[in-house]
Amino acid sequence: KIIHTLPFKMISTAKPFLTENGATQQQRDWSIFVVLARANSISVYYEQLESQDVYEPMSFGMPSKNPLTAFDISVNKADITCGHYRGNIRVMNNVLNDIERYHITKAKAKQLGGELSTQIG
Repeated sequence: KIIHTLPFKMISTAKPFLTENGATQQQRDWSIFVVLARANSISVYYEQLESQDVYEPMSFGMPSKNPLTAFDISVNKADITCGHYRGNIRVMNNVLNDIERYHITKAKAKQLGGELSTQIG
């Protein structure tokens, strides 16, 4: 069973930090993503270049009967493409932008003294 939890690929990417309206800022702040793939899950680690905040990784489970065998980050730095053992290919559309927005919103809620629910969707 340990073979299914060992990572087989790690990719990182960076892009300009999003503003509240979704536009990128013309500044030094960047969002950095490190994506770690295992047969049974994908974990996305997020950081902001100019921030001292610590962000929890987000994980997405993969089907145990059709494990992940390949993955990559798209050229637009927003999507993750997943290849599975049985030949299926799935695109997780806009997932990196969604993770970035989630962490931005959670940080703003924390600044305002509230807590944001950890459930997405």
